[in-house]
Amino acid sequence: MSAVVAVVGRRWRRIVVCIVAVFLVYQAVIGALLVVGLGGRPNFVRTYPVWANARRIVALTPSVSDVVVLLAREPIVEYGRLHPQFGAAVWSFELTWSSLLFYLSFSALLGVALGLGGGRRRLERSRIARRSGTGWPPGRQRVVTHSLRARVVRGSPVDRRDLERDDPVVRAPRAGPDPRRLPAARRGYRWPVPRAGPGQGGGLMGRVRLVAAVTTILVSACSASTPILPAFTLTNQSGHVVRSDDLRGTAALVNFIFTSCGDVCPLVTAQLVRVQARVLSEGLGPRVRFVSITVDPTVDTPAALQRYAAVYGANLATWHFLTGPASDIDRLTREVGLLSGTTGRIGHTNLLLFVDAQGRIAARETSVELDPEQMLPKIRRLLG
Repeated sequence: MSAVVAVVGRRWRRIVVCIVAVFLVYQAVIGALLVVGLGGRPNFVRTYPVWANARRIVALTPSVSDVVVLLAREPIVEYGRLHPQFGAAVWSFELTWSSLLFYLSFSALLGVALGLGGGRRRLERSRIARRSGTGWPPGRQRVVTHSLRARVVRGSPVDRRDLERDDPVVRAPRAGPDPRRLPAARRGYRWPVPRAGPGQGGGLMGRVRLVAAVTTILVSACSASTPILPAFTLTNQSGHVVRSDDLRGTAALVNFIFTSCGDVCPLVTAQLVRVQARVLSEGLGPRVRFVSITVDPTVDTPAALQRYAAVYGANLATWHFLTGPASDIDRLTREVGLLSGTTGRIGHTNLLLFVDAQGRIAARETSVELDPEQMLPKIRRLLG
């Protein structure tokens, strides 16, 4: 253990540099893939008030586990490309606390592996040095240390500096084995050189395989079973009670709005009206429901939602605009990862949930560009 600490202590600067370099390269690769794969350089960057949002989450959420989940989903920065005419996002990348933790973990694992390159040889030399003081014959000590000489001389200046105290031994003339100490059957025998087996990692590739295995475990641990749409009992625009169980047996597209919204909500609602029209034209109307839940129930009464739906021409035969008690709305928005507050400033109302016939949330969409041609295949997959 002391040898490991000593190696890390000598190479900590290199480890830190490797971790930072891996993180920056990782982010640069992600950005390049987004630009090349989706088209167009980013033209907007949005930062979020992370500390204010964190305090708000802690104040509104009584459960510690819910606080952790919501903080993990909270965005830090978002960048992407907006369409020059429509203002919709062509592509966007949102960095949350959970994704930042994953990127840092991956960078730390790979950075430590790269930063400790050559550390195994140093540990080996340390063990040899300790054993040499326990009674090894001087001739045999010279044989072992001399076998390292070629690797040391070709190594980095740091490696050679660490062995200055062993120079008299390393530079000593090579000594052969004493024939008088070897059994007759072992004279002339060539000792086998240990090699990494098929399942053993050696060198850089071994470290890369180790990092890949650990990363796979981290990703598997982060994944969870398919979530269920939280239960609710709310009132629609006509004053009728609608329960989450009423949606069972049909696919549902669930989003969150408030009628006083001036940016995202009108854009999303208008595009969902086009999606609904396409679904009806394909003969899928009886099997698909659209659900818009207000996050501002004190203002959005059933009558207000009725007027809002009429403005955009939503077909209310297969579309529910829901409101209800503020406590029920707050619980529902917390459970799906969307927060509503009392100040009227609502974040992330572009969340769209794809719910299958069993009530499972099969997918989540946060893009504000909902093209009917792209949405229809997703809806068909929900229907099976």
